Amino acid sequence: LGKLTSQKCSAMLRDPEHKFYGMWASVGWEIRAPNEPACFDTYTETLGADWFGYVLDHRNCAQRPGPGPATPAYGWNEDSGPLRKPSVFGFSQTMAGYCHGTGWSTDWPGSACAGRFNILRTSGYDFCRNVEWMVCAAGGHAGVGNGDIIFTYKPSALDIGLLNDHDGYHENDLYYLEVCALNELCGNYEEIFRAEVGETFRCRVDAERWAAAAEDLRAFG
Repeated sequence: LGKLTSQKCSAMLRDPEHKFYGMWASVGWEIRAPNEPACFDTYTETLGADWFGYVLDHRNCAQRPGPGPATPAYGWNEDSGPLRKPSVFGFSQTMAGYCHGTGWSTDWPGSACAGRFNILRTSGYDFCRNVEWMVCAAGGHAGVGNGDIIFTYKPSALDIGLLNDHDGYHENDLYYLEVCALNELCGNYEEIFRAEVGETFRCRVDAERWAAAAEDLRAFG
């Protein structure tokens, strides 16, 4: 299986037998069964418009925390609200470690990074909410980040075997799917797999590439 590449990302994302299929469940942290609606199907029905196109319109980026469990908020820090600062991606331990300057930490990233870096903050989690934040952060829209992405673990060093060696999915598995979603969103996707830890990556959004991925994801139900 080896390390993650752009080509492997695209193949895994389009494989209905792969773990990624289940991670698009309409209920966060559950596993989507074959032929069950994905979160993007549910949101498309709710919106009355294609969710993949909605994401690129950035209309969701100004959302802020609310009282309900399904109220999303993107890039929200506990004390300071939204930050126009770089957004960190990675495993929970590497994000906290990067913010502490130690490389690896079991602290919660929200506390470790508060005030200096943007991290995902949302309630009512599912992977579609994750992608919405990711797109907002990549563009620096509505105060969610500044467009700079920092990988706290090299995407090219991600071991696919570690992703596939357990049933269900863990929190750190999400980083694999985030990288592979960026691989479909960004026209400069090859730079993702050349990025080193701490380097700044800026996504050049490719609407046609994103639409092609959307078509493939919808096709296998």
